[in-house]
Amino acid sequence: MTKTSTAHGASGLAFRRRASALRPILAALLCAAFLALPAAAAHAQGSGSQATPGLVDQRRRAAYAEFAALLAPDPAFAAIGAQGEPLSLANLARAGFLASGLAAEKVAAYEARLFRFLDELAAAVDGPRGPGSGSGTAKAGAAAILDARRAEAALAFLHERLFKRYELDATTLDLAMDTGRYNCVSSALVYLLALKRLGIPAAGVRTVDHAFCLVRLPERDIDVETTNPHGFDPGTKKEFADGFGRVTGYSYVPPGDYSRRTTIDERELAALVLSNRASVLDRTGRYREALALGTAYDALAGGKEGRNFLLDRVNNLAVELERRRDRDGAEDLVEAARAALGSEPRLEELRAVVAYNRAVSLAEAGRWEEALAAAERLTTSGAGAKDAAGVADAALAALAQRLVDARDYAGARALVEAKKSLGSAKAGAQLLGQIAEAELADAAKTLPFREALAAADRALASGAIPQRRWEEFLAFIYGNEANRIARSGDWLAAAALASEGAGRAPGSGGLARAAAGFRQNYVAAAHNRFAALYNKGDYAGAKAAIEAALAELPKDATLLSDLALAEKALKK
Repeated sequence: MTKTSTAHGASGLAFRRRASALRPILAALLCAAFLALPAAAAHAQGSGSQATPGLVDQRRRAAYAEFAALLAPDPAFAAIGAQGEPLSLANLARAGFLASGLAAEKVAAYEARLFRFLDELAAAVDGPRGPGSGSGTAKAGAAAILDARRAEAALAFLHERLFKRYELDATTLDLAMDTGRYNCVSSALVYLLALKRLGIPAAGVRTVDHAFCLVRLPERDIDVETTNPHGFDPGTKKEFADGFGRVTGYSYVPPGDYSRRTTIDERELAALVLSNRASVLDRTGRYREALALGTAYDALAGGKEGRNFLLDRVNNLAVELERRRDRDGAEDLVEAARAALGSEPRLEELRAVVAYNRAVSLAEAGRWEEALAAAERLTTSGAGAKDAAGVADAALAALAQRLVDARDYAGARALVEAKKSLGSAKAGAQLLGQIAEAELADAAKTLPFREALAAADRALASGAIPQRRWEEFLAFIYGNEANRIARSGDWLAAAALASEGAGRAPGSGGLARAAAGFRQNYVAAAHNRFAALYNKGDYAGAKAAIEAALAELPKDATLLSDLALAEKALKK
């Protein structure tokens, strides 16, 4: 038997969230200064889809309709799936032929051939049967022995008259009837049909990668390995154990190993034909066809097993669409599945993953508005909020950067405030801080001194920037103004302003050093004036100049020394 393909099994496809470069993008956008968008990203941001909206909508409607049709159960499967167990011989045969993929108009002919063959089998197995004798218990025991012999004879008849060659993927009833090629599923289903014709209770058994039958007798159940002519009650036959491995390559699962075997009803055994066919389609990448078989499996077998099988097929097709970057198709598939199957937890998870991958793709293409909208849909859908946060953080950072570049700081702040709940609280707070710093840097460079100071004070009071960064901006603002004053030659006014700034921003030593430098420049200028007068012999003028300078800096050593020199010269 071919293994059933599952979303996370050996032959299945695992759907994963796409790895992305969003973390480095976010780190770059939230650095100390806003960076310019790369040219390629800026171009992609405005390019969008090249198809016209009407054509895109038409294509999406067609894709959704196709998926909806694949997810609509065939009424014939649904009708049989709704029947109680045990099924009638006709219904089990119909289920087997439909599961084999036979067109509806061919089923009747194959059913007629099968029923004639089963009549021949019954005639050969039963032969003349005399009346029972003895007590009721004796009669029941004799009947059980007789049924066991009939069931074993039926297996021998099938291998003599129908089954010719085992093949791994020979899973359909029509192939067994037309060519004699069979596998564990098709042989088990034919055998179950034969026992139903004989009136002997039986069931199917499924393991991880195999199927066989179980004959139910009053005293015990008997396993029947239908792929081997010696497969009746195989645990009691040494020749079967020897021949079995050479014929099929499978290991027999004994009755006591219940963790590896599951008894299934007649509909589930017929549905295994669909499972095997879907597995072959999965291996060859024909996921749309496999999805249709998954729908049929769910309708026929029902229950948790049937629904999970169908959801596996939905998952596998979504993975393939994602691999081809058909994000519209992946979303349409999931929405069609939700409409057909309701709010299944696995579908909700798949929906979140598909939406996340779309958001990541838009972000990586620089289509930030669409990425933010996709992240918002993902968050408000009730699933995937955590996954959406990284996309929202990167999109908000890029969109805020665009507004900051246009000096629309209020707009950038309003955008982040309105959408920050989509991302992480830390990133939102950091982004608001970066906007505030960008606005303050602009104010420091462009506004008059006192207006720039007022802007810095407002930023600090709002809590948008920390004290340390406020002091750095304050040092820049005071330093710019002090340098402007100093260029006019008013060294003491420049020194006084730098000292004022140093008092407000004690953490910045640059302003204090600047103030000291400005005062030294004042002293140097005063000394030079003194020296010029002194060298000309104007000792009184030199003394007056120094006394004027000392009125501003009475304790300066250089000025005091010059004063002493002038006074000495005057005494002479």
